[in-house]
Amino acid sequence: MSQNPSSLQAFFAELMRRRVFRVMAVYGAVAFVVLQVADIMFPAMSLPEWAMSMVLAITMLGFPIAIVLAWAFESTPDGMKRTAPATPEVIQEIVAAPVSRRWPAGLLALAGVALVFGGGWWMGNRAETGANILVPDAQAADFRALAVLPFENVNATEDNRLIAVGVHEDLLSQLSRIAALRVTSRTSVREYETTSKSLREIADELGVEFIMEGSVRSSGNQVRVNVSLVDALTDEQIWAHQCDKEVTPDNLFQIQSEVARSVVSELEAQLTPQDVETLDAMAPASSLAAQSWYYRALDAYAGGLANIEVARNHVNRALELDSGYVAAWSFLAQVESRLAFVGQDDDEGARVAVDRTRELAPRSVEAYLATGFYEYYGRRDFDAALSAFREAERLAPSDAEVAWAVALILRRQGSWDASTEMMKRAVQLDPRNVLRLETLAENLMQTGAPRDADAIVERALVLDAANHRARGHKIKLVVELDGNTGRAGRLASELGVDPTENEEASALIRLARADRDYSRVL
Repeated sequence: MSQNPSSLQAFFAELMRRRVFRVMAVYGAVAFVVLQVADIMFPAMSLPEWAMSMVLAITMLGFPIAIVLAWAFESTPDGMKRTAPATPEVIQEIVAAPVSRRWPAGLLALAGVALVFGGGWWMGNRAETGANILVPDAQAADFRALAVLPFENVNATEDNRLIAVGVHEDLLSQLSRIAALRVTSRTSVREYETTSKSLREIADELGVEFIMEGSVRSSGNQVRVNVSLVDALTDEQIWAHQCDKEVTPDNLFQIQSEVARSVVSELEAQLTPQDVETLDAMAPASSLAAQSWYYRALDAYAGGLANIEVARNHVNRALELDSGYVAAWSFLAQVESRLAFVGQDDDEGARVAVDRTRELAPRSVEAYLATGFYEYYGRRDFDAALSAFREAERLAPSDAEVAWAVALILRRQGSWDASTEMMKRAVQLDPRNVLRLETLAENLMQTGAPRDADAIVERALVLDAANHRARGHKIKLVVELDGNTGRAGRLASELGVDPTENEEASALIRLARADRDYSRVL
């Protein structure tokens, strides 16, 4: 007499009888093919990113629905009908069948499950990789992400504007040296001087939690500075401060110091002994005019080599007005070192500027920066440069220029992964800087992360659709990721790729080689 099957055996026998295993296997195979085709075709058809997400969601949700339907209904010559319960004899017959007849169906069902969820996990991972490459540090560490917007020039006069710029810039400099904060770079907040965007929109674009706003109003030799700190997620004002002072560099610097320390307290962060020492060592320019020329020099230098002589003239003008201006001497060392690096001058001017910076403030951020740039550009001693920049990084953890300098040296030394991590940090601090974005994309391409690189290039093109290097990277990535030379060619036409530009010409060559059109390569 045969033994009655166990409950588990009876359940699996019922799954076989109702052909649930078959449905699982077929659904898994078809779903995997659909996901692969969508991954290839959707980019070629220029469909939005959400289209792929929608297909993935439908595929995953459809799997349990298909299983339930397979269990509940069966196909008959008269159409779909509810599946009738099996008799004990039928279940006994299925359980008693040889293993060679029972196991294949179960194994195929498991393969179907693996195809559905494995394919879904893979596609989801790919979709998330680029999007999450630059998750703000504030979400992963114990510090606060803050952006200080340009201060409003209430008087709308040039003299008041210079005061507002100086207060804003020096406040940024002080806040960037506090370990508990991550402060967005001046180059990324500058575009919000005149904007209709909400604080929430600005915070999302900069990847910060808190926004600081301010205004400056001057009357005669008196100035009033208003500052407020806002939680960007709730649009709630956390703190506000108003200060009236006589217009002198020392008074303005005192206002900035009070604000910096108050912000740390209001955000429930803490000043470390190193923070206090670093802030106490900072000194203001002795002349507001000198300060103005210094910031003009920084703006000119940000424009690239074409403006470097303008930057040198501006910073020298600042030093004529204040020969003890530490930040200006340090910046002059960077400018002179860069000129020596590109062969436009020797390194004597850089050496003099470094020596003067060290003499005025020997263990300051400015001294380490001056030394680092001199060793990097002037003497090309990358080990010595890296050592100096690491010291500057320790004292100014939110300085995007320091992080960027470290990243570039690590890349020259062949430490691509470490360089990429530092570039990510610099981009987090300076997220609207297209140069940093497209250079980070280069690193990601070099280290085998083309999906991440593509996400970064897309960000760069949103900010500057005419950027030659970003456009060139995009064409190369389309060829590499999709293997779709037709789409790459159409994209090149849409972007107006210029074959006379090095990076774009390189991309067109890669495209022609992928098409095996060697006449175009030549």
